[in-house]
Amino acid sequence: MPTEPARPLVDWFSPLPPARSDIAHFSARILPALSARADVRLWTDQRDSDPALAKHAEVIVYDPRSIDLRRLNKSNLIFYNMGNDGRFHAAIREVMFKAPGILIAHELSYHHSMYWDYMVRRQDPAGYLALVEQRYGTAALRAAKQHMDKGKPHIDELARQYPFIDYLADAALAVICHTRAVEEAVTARGIGALRLPLAYQAPANPPSRSRTSSVLEFVQFGYIGPQRRLFSILSALSRFRDKHPFRLRIFGELWDENAVRAEIRNLRLDDCVSIVGFVAEPVLDGAIAKADLVFNLRYPSIGEASGSQMRIWAAAAPSIVTNTGWYGDLPDNTVVKIEQETEADDIDRVLTALAADRFAYAQTGLNGFAHLAKEHSPESYVDQLLKIEEMAEARRGVMAYRHLSLRADAMIERLFGRDRAARMKAVMNYKQKFDA
Repeated sequence: MPTEPARPLVDWFSPLPPARSDIAHFSARILPALSARADVRLWTDQRDSDPALAKHAEVIVYDPRSIDLRRLNKSNLIFYNMGNDGRFHAAIREVMFKAPGILIAHELSYHHSMYWDYMVRRQDPAGYLALVEQRYGTAALRAAKQHMDKGKPHIDELARQYPFIDYLADAALAVICHTRAVEEAVTARGIGALRLPLAYQAPANPPSRSRTSSVLEFVQFGYIGPQRRLFSILSALSRFRDKHPFRLRIFGELWDENAVRAEIRNLRLDDCVSIVGFVAEPVLDGAIAKADLVFNLRYPSIGEASGSQMRIWAAAAPSIVTNTGWYGDLPDNTVVKIEQETEADDIDRVLTALAADRFAYAQTGLNGFAHLAKEHSPESYVDQLLKIEEMAEARRGVMAYRHLSLRADAMIERLFGRDRAARMKAVMNYKQKFDA
């Protein structure tokens, strides 16, 4: 009888539930499908993780400073899930630079994460500045110093100009991504990239959307920073409040809860806007399923895909998004797109349509549900994910050569000193060009 092919051994570095990270939820969502195809080891620097994960994989707690790299050498594939929150990803990045593998790039820009790592975790501002200069030159160094000294340019502006996706991609064997912007940035550097639809398991059927109250239900949720346009939403609701009764509930984490509460009071929205905070996932899913509209605006976007949008589609709820980045590429019939340049007028128009007919965008939510079920299944994601090995192998030799070259350069510097070693390398480079 023919023997069954050996199951690959997959090492998966990621934040894990209950970490307040959508990437943690992403990993948990695809784990059943991944463990059906491979032997999986989950690596985390968290003290605690959801015990249910152990049903599908071995969970290994590691310290990036003392991780046993010999265990990783036995793996067929090492995946590093990388997001832009240093609290969850700095340790993962540290390991990736010791043991190259597949980068799963959930964002286009990682500047916020790098800044947190050097300024908070490492307490090494000089190291941060040196890395900025090394990657992006003297103009970037000057901008970073000005931010540190004066707060301007804002860190978001640094993130857009100096995203560090190049820094991470250069250390990877290949890159899995979920947006066109990341794919283009990586392939421009000659590194193999595979763009996959973000994985999310759709329910068997869309939730019922019957209504018993005349009050319009609005929801915003997630990790809500200024780019999520909450102040613009509150302003629009203040203009709308006399047109139709409504309730907005805000779930998740706010970048500045005191400022948001002050704005709610200032706009006299206390009676119809509430900050709920984090809740259990079934509670959040129930609130989304009852919503007449979910706000998922983002501007500026830094090339990220939205796990929040997957959750909205799973509830067959209509959502309003900014027509930019990954959101701009979504099928027009699955979300309500507005333009940043006319944001206020566009939000007013959408709210007015709902006041006239609360089911005005119901079909949009159903279209999103169908799109999720067709394009974003975890099984399909895993099938394609595991095919990255061939692409990674093609780069492994290049990475090995680069590693040996760096070791040789370091040895020459130790023997002859930095200046003399640099002159020797310049002569060798010139000779190689002349011989060619």
